[in-house]
Amino acid sequence: DRFQGMSVDSLINLLVLGGLTAFGILNVILGYRLLRFWMMLGGFAIGSFLGYLIADMLEFSDQNITLAVTLGSGAVLGLIAFFIYRAGIFMLGAGIGLAIGVYVLHPTTSATFFICILAGIALGTLGVKFARPVVIFVTSAAGGLLAGFAVTKLVRIEEFPYGLLIGLVLAVLGMLIQFATNKPEIIEEPEETEDEMESYAADVNAGYRQRNMTGFREDYEDGPENEGGIEAYGKRSKNKRNEDA
Repeated sequence: DRFQGMSVDSLINLLVLGGLTAFGILNVILGYRLLRFWMMLGGFAIGSFLGYLIADMLEFSDQNITLAVTLGSGAVLGLIAFFIYRAGIFMLGAGIGLAIGVYVLHPTTSATFFICILAGIALGTLGVKFARPVVIFVTSAAGGLLAGFAVTKLVRIEEFPYGLLIGLVLAVLGMLIQFATNKPEIIEEPEETEDEMESYAADVNAGYRQRNMTGFREDYEDGPENEGGIEAYGKRSKNKRNEDA
């Protein structure tokens, strides 16, 4: 009954805002676990952007060709980002940095647009070096702000501070949750047992004995006095060492 009196536009608006709220909260909590999806999306966005620039420079007369080049470039870079981890991390960071730069600066000149590109490259490089904290920070902040502004529109408290405050609270909670549930992997080397250490020591001693015996046999074969066999040679060598001592 509640939705019967609503217009189609109002119902669509309600569904969209509800979906944005759910999507934002999902990224606040599970942003890092959705890393592959975000990498693919970032690669698709950058590829589509570059494809559109190329199509615009080539000035295709048919808009369908422009659309095909744009979507094709996006699909290619999206797949590369999905299957190649470092490339995907870089594209994700670069896409977010570029988007933030465009949103903040509203570039109208080549100089300001170049600054946006530099911001994208910087965040992409930072993401490759510090993937886990950067992804957690970005997904928590973006998801929190998105959910915060969507909630304020749903409950009709659209004054400026409320959406920002709700978004910041959700972002901080998301960071705490994600850092707690996505701890860096620590590879521990297995400790050697006492039996393994004794076995290793026995192998080392056997190697020393084999090496000494090999040298002893070489001395015997090459030596001028080899009468009486190797045992006699061994006794003569021992006597000689005693005399030297």
